[in-house]
Amino acid sequence: MKGLAQLGIIFTAVVSVVISCLFHVLTTNIDAILWLDDIIDSYADESDYNLHHNKFLQGNYAPVLEEHNNQPLVQLRGMMPQDISGLYIRVGPNPNHIGRKKLHKSDGNGMIHSVRIRNGGTVTYSNQYIATPRYLLEKEYNRNLFFNIGELSGIVGIVKMLFLLPLKLKYFGLTPMTSGPANMNLIVLGSRIYVCNENSAPFAIHWNENNTFDSLGFEISDKQSTSNSLTLPMNSHPKIDVKTQKMYFTGFSSRSDLDKPAAMYGSAYGTKSLQIIDNTDVLLPSRPWIHDMMITERFILLLCGSIVSLASTPGIPNGNLFKFDKDVKFEIGVASKDDAEFVVGTSHTIKHQESKNLQWFRGFDSAAIMHVANAWEEVDQKNDTIIILWAPMSTSQNFNGNFSKTDNSFYMARVALNLVTGQMRRGSLGTDYSIDYPVVHPAYRGYRSKYIFASILDNEWSTRDNDNEPIGIIKYNVFDKTIEHTVYFADGVFSGEMVPLPKNMTTHDLSDESTDGSDRLYLVSFIFNSNTHTTEWHIYDGETMNPLPVAVYSVPARVPYGSHGDWIKEEVLQSIINDY
Repeated sequence: MKGLAQLGIIFTAVVSVVISCLFHVLTTNIDAILWLDDIIDSYADESDYNLHHNKFLQGNYAPVLEEHNNQPLVQLRGMMPQDISGLYIRVGPNPNHIGRKKLHKSDGNGMIHSVRIRNGGTVTYSNQYIATPRYLLEKEYNRNLFFNIGELSGIVGIVKMLFLLPLKLKYFGLTPMTSGPANMNLIVLGSRIYVCNENSAPFAIHWNENNTFDSLGFEISDKQSTSNSLTLPMNSHPKIDVKTQKMYFTGFSSRSDLDKPAAMYGSAYGTKSLQIIDNTDVLLPSRPWIHDMMITERFILLLCGSIVSLASTPGIPNGNLFKFDKDVKFEIGVASKDDAEFVVGTSHTIKHQESKNLQWFRGFDSAAIMHVANAWEEVDQKNDTIIILWAPMSTSQNFNGNFSKTDNSFYMARVALNLVTGQMRRGSLGTDYSIDYPVVHPAYRGYRSKYIFASILDNEWSTRDNDNEPIGIIKYNVFDKTIEHTVYFADGVFSGEMVPLPKNMTTHDLSDESTDGSDRLYLVSFIFNSNTHTTEWHIYDGETMNPLPVAVYSVPARVPYGSHGDWIKEEVLQSIINDY
């Protein structure tokens, strides 16, 4: 017996040494890590995100690998308005190495497509990859190195996310905050353009006069005071206060441990770097997907809907990080902007329903908001302060790629939050239209605006080679609660998000409703014609909503469907260019 015990001790020691050696090899030898990655890939199950029948790699989702600079756009119809001068930019995922990896619509390294309009009418197109650490490493190794959303399918996906991804991050000296693809949204703060993706920190770029840009890197902490930093990835849609030029943001975590913060909100200034003022973590009973947020003149809105992380729910995932959970109720947290900064330069944590700094509202069952149109404050007849929120809302969503005609329908909703009684009420406007990508005149963001614009989604998308891409534009008069205009594109023609370009008119008096000028803008986007397989750039008039564009330009290269964009007027662009 004594001999058997000694053999057991020896066997345990040998196994421990072998495991230790294997772990050492897998954390210090990238060839071993990639070999294991390829072996696991070979066992991946068939799904809609696999290479040979993945529609997100076909048609106008197919990536473009060639980069262009200052290619002239050919004017086809109309005339460029004299009051347009500046830069239109739009970002989106553009996979540069595919291999055997599964890919979701949101997978791929970020690429910026731009249209520069100079005084005198010169219009040029450029596109360029964002040189994130992820992009540079995949370019160096000539393969897809990091985990994709589309890979989160079945047991193999779980193994890759929980085991292989940490090994790769450790080997390359990265963290989740610094390994994102930078492919979802753009926002201008100070002299920097930040590319946002809610899986990581914002990525800074600097624009140059020749319409190239320099990739500067992820910004997690205030470089002037490193004691304050982001504790969670920032969401894709931070907001800039039009009066103070301060940025407000939210974020979320998809971790499964509910004793850790699920969300955050905070604020930041920006000149040549991100200067974080405050960052507040929030404990929640679930793991909501917080893709967007909104501000009013005095408040921050934390939107916690029924789309939750699969990491916090039982079961095996099927090709996505999130699902619509009807058991998770829709709620909104409201924080004072002043409270968000009450401890300058520090981070702190508050518990759900236990903080005087965050007021929670519930009023109806499951629902989800992906993108917000606008929000503002009003005072009712009882002198109660009411926050009015307008946004496309859905009461059911399908995230696994097996879409049907009835899934993923969004309608324009009005949500009213009474800060005195704590009540939340909901109404709707135009439920016959499935919409998304709402926009408002930038000067009215966070303030009362009579008009809201949105993209009309394709109701027949289950029979086409697209993923519910826009087929038209809709204009809402939310004061009168009417739909004023709709514009539809020709059959087989689809747009991206419409980006508002303010007309060069007098300043807007946000306190005078009678002079509301929230439709004094142009709406621009890349337009893809699936019949000719070509891309155009269109300008529409937001005041007249004439179905004929103000101007149409032919783009010299195909521009894939992307994510979100922004407009930078020329004087602001020059200040960015000159302040390196």
